[in-house]
Amino acid sequence: MIGDSNQVLGGHGWDEGYAAVLAERYGEFATGVFSVGENKQSGAGAGYKANAVATTGMRNARTEGAPERLCRWLSAEGEYHFANYLEVYKSRLTVLPGPGMDIQRGSVLDHDSRLRFWYSYGTYPSGNGSFTPSIRSDEDPFGVYLRGDRISTRGEWGVHLGTLDLEASTPGGRSGALGFFFFNNAEPLVAPALFYYVRAEDLDRPTGTSVSTLYYGGGRSARDMAHTLQIMKDDTIGLFFEHILRANRRGSIVVRMNSGLNDREETEPSVGPARVAQGNSAAAYADNMVAMIRRIQEYAEKNHLDASQLHFVISTSHPISTPNDPKLTSYEQAALGVPAMVPGASVRVVILSSLITADEMSAAGYYNTSEDHAHLTRDGYVELSRREIDTLTN
Repeated sequence: MIGDSNQVLGGHGWDEGYAAVLAERYGEFATGVFSVGENKQSGAGAGYKANAVATTGMRNARTEGAPERLCRWLSAEGEYHFANYLEVYKSRLTVLPGPGMDIQRGSVLDHDSRLRFWYSYGTYPSGNGSFTPSIRSDEDPFGVYLRGDRISTRGEWGVHLGTLDLEASTPGGRSGALGFFFFNNAEPLVAPALFYYVRAEDLDRPTGTSVSTLYYGGGRSARDMAHTLQIMKDDTIGLFFEHILRANRRGSIVVRMNSGLNDREETEPSVGPARVAQGNSAAAYADNMVAMIRRIQEYAEKNHLDASQLHFVISTSHPISTPNDPKLTSYEQAALGVPAMVPGASVRVVILSSLITADEMSAAGYYNTSEDHAHLTRDGYVELSRREIDTLTN
């Protein structure tokens, strides 16, 4: 998913709304893919009842300043990209929780299934860094379920994907919160060590869904989103999609792009093939959507991904008034023309204002506040996600 502040608003947003509805209908075969240093170690709340663990109190960890040879796989291009690596650059870590991820009590992922901890990390040509991937109960008494083998971070400059598999438990045996970390109470994490992404997969579930956020930024337009994708290195996009594909079991990949509200104030020309000078125009909106689709298509073609697996959804911003803002209405009309502008791509367009009115949203209490119609409540994101998914699947 790609979006503005509505994508992970308050740790929820479209990211949670979509995941909640899809999991309710089809189950969940894996959590989202989370960057270990998310939002400069503060966490952003991406994920549905699962998330990266914030590490702001760790003085010897950072999200900037790592060796350039390792930044190519997750560099925060511009200030908009909320995904960050986490480097433990000196000394060691001995106090949990984190870095890593949590799955909350009551999450939709079956805690008692065979679980696979996916993670990616970098290696250095010098130093004596090491870590021990571990899975534990993340509630008192915090017992360790599984310790993996100790892994050295010394080697040629590079990125590696690793896994740790936990066998199934008896029903209810692991009903509490789960922690997936890079050290445990017996073995510290020793610098230098750099981590990119984490994810948990249910190996016993043959079908289901998984929702991940590739990009979000408060106050950002479709132009910002497209520009960020364009300046991202192929390695950066590639590592994210590698995590998606490794556990995806040849299923479909749907890229959802939601924008409109902030495009009204855009002053820079669009970055697609048309290079429309008036940045807040409907033509610029469509051109920026085309730019996003083409960038991801370009990566897919270079890496021989099956084009039949890749689909795009353009979701226009929700209605904010009655009648709706004229700019948003113009973007809706422009969005409908995008599929014809990217022949060969599988593109669907969802006009949210055709699924619900501003009056209905106000009556139901779906707006964030009576003054703030640019953002929604948690119930609002879930209900609009439900209607959008109904449109796409019926």
